[in-house]
Amino acid sequence: MLVDVYGPLYISKLDSLTPDQVCQKARMCNAPSIRDPASCATCQFAVLQMKAKLQNPAVQEKMMQALIDQCNKVPAHTTQCKELLTQYGPFIFAHLDTYMNPETICAEIHACESKKKKTEDMVQLSFAADMEPAVHSS
Repeated sequence: MLVDVYGPLYISKLDSLTPDQVCQKARMCNAPSIRDPASCATCQFAVLQMKAKLQNPAVQEKMMQALIDQCNKVPAHTTQCKELLTQYGPFIFAHLDTYMNPETICAEIHACESKKKKTEDMVQLSFAADMEPAVHSS
């Protein structure tokens, strides 16, 4: 019910926020850094819940209508905005699995450590180990 009521409002506000600001506003982090595992799990749970809710055709219809209504706030491009939403909205909903990946979203808002960061850390550790001077015993 919460997503039904506030989802369209949050979506309209997301355009003006950076990932760090989303994280801050969600009170999931104090600064752009990796949070504890509980924050990561909470973020991933929230994304999965939103994703499930957005797969409901009735919710999709409400969301599309709310977004189309927002087009009226762009007087010079209202028609173009509505056409784009009408054309691409169904495609986006049909591909939620691609666009709403919990691991990616939560890494972007710094609630979870990204796979890229883990890989970079492993490469650095490996490189550092290779650079250590060998100790020779005589």
